[in-house]
Amino acid sequence: MSGQSKPLIVLLCLDCYDLFEAVHAHLSSALEARSEVHIAKTRVEALRFLFSTSRPRVVIACDAAVTSAEHLEVHHHLVEYVRAGGTAIYAGALSSMISFYAMESIFKVAWGLPWSKGTYHRETYVRNEREKSIDHKQLEKSYSMKANCISNVSPEHALYVAQYEVRKLRQGQVEAAVAFAPVGKGRLGYVGDVNGEIATTAVVIAMCFYPSSRAPAAPGLVSLFHVSTTSHAQEPSILIMSFIGISDRERYAQLYRALRRNASVTEVWDPRAALQALSSPHRFSGVLIVDGAPIEPEHAQIASRLAEYTRSA
Repeated sequence: MSGQSKPLIVLLCLDCYDLFEAVHAHLSSALEARSEVHIAKTRVEALRFLFSTSRPRVVIACDAAVTSAEHLEVHHHLVEYVRAGGTAIYAGALSSMISFYAMESIFKVAWGLPWSKGTYHRETYVRNEREKSIDHKQLEKSYSMKANCISNVSPEHALYVAQYEVRKLRQGQVEAAVAFAPVGKGRLGYVGDVNGEIATTAVVIAMCFYPSSRAPAAPGLVSLFHVSTTSHAQEPSILIMSFIGISDRERYAQLYRALRRNASVTEVWDPRAALQALSSPHRFSGVLIVDGAPIEPEHAQIASRLAEYTRSA
């Protein structure tokens, strides 16, 4: 990568960084050889990376803290980051720490995937050639690992499956130790290996650098609201405006989930992006203002645009 800056990869270690380093040191070294690695150990650090104008190419959740109620806000913005085009990977110590309840709910509710908890055992897992999104050249055809698997995985998203699952690949959803699926414009990876096998490091690296991987646009920019005005004209669309820091997601989580189930949701976090959204050809079905900043005197132009938007029905 001479002459070019290395891509940024963020490790979310919100609870057990020492455990991750002890068990997955080989993965850390491999990542540092190919990328600029930053570690987020607190909520504030995690949110700073997710909201940065220089966004990471990949965010790896290295322990299960990000799936807990305490860090609901961080996880929400992790999902938004992926939907905007980023890559998130559940790896490291996460699979050995995540609760049954979290695994059952988080994939379906947060990610919109049918995945749920599978079996937990050591097995020889076989690489699935039907998965086409990443480069398989450096990956083992099969290897033994102790894995916390996930079930209900589409064959094209299952990267490693137990030998007894191979025959099911032509029949429908399978159980997988490793999976990689599209979510919005980005991708979510799950690595069930609990012991940090050397072969698993190559799997995580392949997910990080799959051929079309990229860092998504910074939040609040116009690229966040490339909304079709023809093919999905009947789908309601909501613009959410929030300028003061990061809104209290946990308190209003039910509202945000309901909006996303029933409409196309766009969020803007700065005045420039708000003006661009309100001036775009696309007409939003509604505008939700979640703090008082957009109607403060210094944002008079936004208030004027909001008035015009309201008068135009």
